[in-house]
Amino acid sequence: NSPGHNFPEAPMMFNSPDNARPKINSPSPVTAVPDELIAEVLSLLKVKSLLRLKCVSKSWNKLISDPFFVKIHFHKSSLNTDLTLFSAHHTGKSTYTQLTVYPVHTLLENNSTTSIVTVIRRFFSNEYHQVVGSCNGLCCLMEEYSNTEFREFSFRLCNPATKSLSHKLGYFRIQPNNPNSLFKFSFGYDNLTAKYKVVAFSPNEVRVFTLGDNNVWRNIPNFPIYPFNLIRSGQDGGLYVSNCLIWFADRTRLFNGHSAYLDLEQFVIISLNLGAETYAELLPPQDFDGEFLYLPNVCLLMECLCFSHHSNGNNIVIWQMRDFGVQESWTKLFNFSYPDFFQDPISYLGCCGELWPLYVLENGNILILANGEGQVIRYNRRDNRIDPIRISNTRSWFYVHRYVESLVSIC
Repeated sequence: NSPGHNFPEAPMMFNSPDNARPKINSPSPVTAVPDELIAEVLSLLKVKSLLRLKCVSKSWNKLISDPFFVKIHFHKSSLNTDLTLFSAHHTGKSTYTQLTVYPVHTLLENNSTTSIVTVIRRFFSNEYHQVVGSCNGLCCLMEEYSNTEFREFSFRLCNPATKSLSHKLGYFRIQPNNPNSLFKFSFGYDNLTAKYKVVAFSPNEVRVFTLGDNNVWRNIPNFPIYPFNLIRSGQDGGLYVSNCLIWFADRTRLFNGHSAYLDLEQFVIISLNLGAETYAELLPPQDFDGEFLYLPNVCLLMECLCFSHHSNGNNIVIWQMRDFGVQESWTKLFNFSYPDFFQDPISYLGCCGELWPLYVLENGNILILANGEGQVIRYNRRDNRIDPIRISNTRSWFYVHRYVESLVSIC
């Protein structure tokens, strides 16, 4: 004991009679953790962990399965964005399409080749598979079957996080070899009715189908029929923003899919409200310098509609519509030159000179882009630096998009 301090003498714990040992009070019962705190902690976990924890008790199983908890978990998961890639692979005599998920943070941290993180499901089939779109952690998959009498497209929902695949939820049948039946498909969620919808559009008509609605396809009257962009290999299924599906359209019918200097006035952005099933036309930003090369693109960055294009064949320019539907809210977000970084730009931009903006880090300094050649490009605005990243075992993509894992049921 140090001088000036009166510490009690330590009790004898060994070699002492039982009656000489100090009495130790038993600990008080552990205070029960409030249900609200348990829900808060669980909502921060990944889906894989939550699926395991459903086996802990009936109460946890009920909590994790509760629709309100599913919404809260999805909202928090949106802070940890991943990418979904849909690609074709050939192994000997077999051909299969593969849906893979890549966490964005691995692309932000690694300068070298990034390997496949998660293989969600492989589809071994002679039928053609395609991702129509994704939202709320679900991907809408399309299968095509053709014979001499008709072409039929059927649809399923897949949750990559829970590795679940629905049965066929609807089909779309058209006559083969009909030039007026060149349909493309898009997928979204109607917040008003809490229903998932598939939209089929062609240069002549637009139809909407609610999944699980007895396969009734409704025509949308007075929809502006423009030749929608049908040349993209990865992003031609429309964009889901603010309860709307967005397409980029050529209203002059002049664009033939080849690289050429284009006039911005020939293009328009089409917005289809999934609730009211009505459309609106939005104009691209008008305050730009000079002409642009290659077809422009619409994308979703930081939860806002964005418009990107190549300016004079040298710069990549990205605009952000900060208030959806308000033309005056277009603001220039990024503007950088890629020839300064690439000796052979086309080898990184792909055959059509396309780069798809995918994700912006919260501080706004890091931009993730991709092309159709299995290439991810990371641009650092602060350092004015580009790092190309090759994703191994992935040569080409049918579809690449942002993805947020969820517990949402495929039913």
